[in-house]
Amino acid sequence: MKNEDSPANTTGKEFYLWLVSLLWVACFFTAMAAVYSSFESRQAMQQLELLRRDADRMSVISGQYMLEISSWGAYSRVEKIAKKELKMVSPETAQTVLVYRR
Repeated sequence: MKNEDSPANTTGKEFYLWLVSLLWVACFFTAMAAVYSSFESRQAMQQLELLRRDADRMSVISGQYMLEISSWGAYSRVEKIAKKELKMVSPETAQTVLVYRR
C-alpha cells in the first residue's frame, strides 16, 4: 500500500500549493492592472473632454475676434474716422482728376 505521507506525495502537494498560490498572485496583479488601466482611461477621457471644451470656447472667441477685425476695416468706419478725427473731406468734382492706365 501506498502511504499518503510519503516524500514523493508531499512534494507533489507542495508543488500544487505553490502553483495555486502563484496563480492567485498572478490573478490579483492582473486584476489590479485592469483597475489601474480603467482609472487611467477615465482620467484621459476627462482630460480630452476638458480640452475639447477649451477648443470650442477658443473657436468661439476666435470667430468673435475675426468679426471685430473685419468691422474695424469697414469702409463706413474708416470714412467716419477720416471725417471726424482727421478732418478730411471728399473732394469736389472740379478737384478730381481721372488717371487712365495705358
